[in-house]
Amino acid sequence: ASVPAISKDISLPRYIRITDLDDEGHLKEKEWASITVEDAKSYFLREGDLIFARTGATVGKTYLYHKRDGRCAFAGYLIKFSLNHDLVDPVFLFYYTHSKNYWRWLRSIQTEGVQPNVNAEQYSYMPVLIPPIKEQKKIASILSKLDEQIQKTDQIIEQTQRLKKGLMQKLLTKGIGHTEFKNVSAKFSYQEL
Repeated sequence: ASVPAISKDISLPRYIRITDLDDEGHLKEKEWASITVEDAKSYFLREGDLIFARTGATVGKTYLYHKRDGRCAFAGYLIKFSLNHDLVDPVFLFYYTHSKNYWRWLRSIQTEGVQPNVNAEQYSYMPVLIPPIKEQKKIASILSKLDEQIQKTDQIIEQTQRLKKGLMQKLLTKGIGHTEFKNVSAKFSYQEL
């Protein structure tokens, strides 16, 4: 869709634009925009659809749609591929698009110019070594579980950083148990170059 985004409205579909994708293929929560149902009609995503960024600094980034992301429609500068799930596991292919082989291939075929560009036809000829579907699913499952662990660890790190900032504020202004801070002019030695 090449229509303007509108402000975030959770009653409307989310409008996924090229700038909404992070390097890991997740949607940036702060970039949330909406689109009217009428404008989204032909651009709704279905479970397992894979979208590719086709131009600019984000060329090659991918996002795999899951129903848990709510109703979503994709914008211009993105290309949607619907896969035959009997032959290709979408999660497996999504992870492939984060591999060195994928990025090496992408650099070899992208059109240079003012902005790098890869079109839908070029993406459709992407070489991928695909094991049997059962093995694809096992590989995708292993990588998904690792991603879940990384996400949990990132949340713990974020909570710990917030705790540290709060403690620093308290400890550096109120101390530990004593009643007052003395206002002392600190004389630091320094050396200029």
